[in-house]
Amino acid sequence: MTNSENIDLSKALNDVQDLYDNAPVGYHSIDKTGLITRINNIHLTWLGYTREEVEGKMNVRALLLEDAQKRFEEQLERLKQQGHHENIEIYLKRKDGSIFPVLLNTSVIYDENKQFLSTRTVIWDMTEKKKLEETVRKTSEALFQANQDKTRFIGMASHDLQNPITAISMAVELLQKTGSNLTTMQKKLLVNMQASAERMHYLVTDMLNLNRIERGVISDDFREVNLKSYIWDTVNRFHIFASRKNITIRQDIDDKEDWRFSTEPNYLTQILENLISNAIKYSHKGQTVTISLEKNIDGIKMIIADEGQGFKPEEMPMLYRRFQQLSARPTAGEASTGLGLSVVKEYVEILRGHILCESEWGKGAAFTVSLPFMTD
Repeated sequence: MTNSENIDLSKALNDVQDLYDNAPVGYHSIDKTGLITRINNIHLTWLGYTREEVEGKMNVRALLLEDAQKRFEEQLERLKQQGHHENIEIYLKRKDGSIFPVLLNTSVIYDENKQFLSTRTVIWDMTEKKKLEETVRKTSEALFQANQDKTRFIGMASHDLQNPITAISMAVELLQKTGSNLTTMQKKLLVNMQASAERMHYLVTDMLNLNRIERGVISDDFREVNLKSYIWDTVNRFHIFASRKNITIRQDIDDKEDWRFSTEPNYLTQILENLISNAIKYSHKGQTVTISLEKNIDGIKMIIADEGQGFKPEEMPMLYRRFQQLSARPTAGEASTGLGLSVVKEYVEILRGHILCESEWGKGAAFTVSLPFMTD
């Protein structure tokens, strides 16, 4: 070997040694007894020891916590058999007794007879990562608690608003029926008050529904109902609402069929109210909303169809997202929270059913709710 080759080899060895000693991660090697035979500078810095105190003198057990020391023999034997350990999270003890978290990966060096000689272990100091994880955990807990408080407040506030809104609506309706001497301005004010009360009613109802869903409050009050009667009652509740726009609600329901089945009445009511009110809201004056029922061996289908604006094809995937505002708008300035269809979908799924919308932009929409017969 020439002198130049010796110089090049010496430089390469020095570079390798420098990389080992000053790498931004820790390295150490142990023999079959656990004695630390090699260790790099950064690892020594983390531990607070000198090289003279560690190499060839300190057993790796001295760096482990008591519980880890008890498992060390078993883990060492497993390491000898497997040849590697990956992503092991443990705590190491410093010279001053303090501890810090590390992540280590270890591989085994064998002799020509496949006998264990030593290990190569790479160590990452996880102190900053653990601090960040703790910060994230505390922040998540705080956000969770804040969300719980918000949910409880919305639930209480929405519930408490229901009675006064109902009282306002009833008072306005009574004044409209009995106030024969009202001026034109007073009548207009009553109409505006009624519209405002209706908007508040729908907002409060949607918020209460969303609140129940977010809290996971699922009712198991399933009982037999007559779907035809439920639809009739719901349509009657929306009669005044529809008559303002001269909208006809047509019921295409076979009177000879038995429409009784088991369901959760409150969820069924919310599904019907949201779909029928939406059909009226998004229809123009003089149009027709059709409600029909179908039955098969698996369950019942409710179809609520209108002749209104419909939905654009690119908006169909967004129908059931919360607070989603689409191109179609209420035709008489009615309120829309963007929650109704998301609530409908949630309740339909709770009832183990599914919902489908068929629509063509400018030609109305038909929502089909399929609810199965409950067998358990």
